[in-house]
Amino acid sequence: MKKFTCKEMSGPCEEVHEGGTAMEIAIKSHAHVMANTDEAHKQMRKQMTKPSEEDQKKWWDWFNGEWDKKNGALEFMNNTTQTMEQPKSGFLSVGN
Repeated sequence: MKKFTCKEMSGPCEEVHEGGTAMEIAIKSHAHVMANTDEAHKQMRKQMTKPSEEDQKKWWDWFNGEWDKKNGALEFMNNTTQTMEQPKSGFLSVGN
């Protein structure tokens, strides 16, 4: 399992998101940002609402790199980490 704060994912707060895959953490982060209607999360909400395919690819490339750098308590397949392919459509391809 790995942990990322909202701030580590370019957000404004210290909310912790924990998961076994990059996708699991991304889904939790997305739900967190969309649920917060405060000014601090406003810019991220706007970016997540309708990102371009190019922006999505850039974000996933960046986040998978961050995922690979982060040590987790649970490592998979002889200390290699799991990353996720970029979704084909929508920010996370969840309900889109």
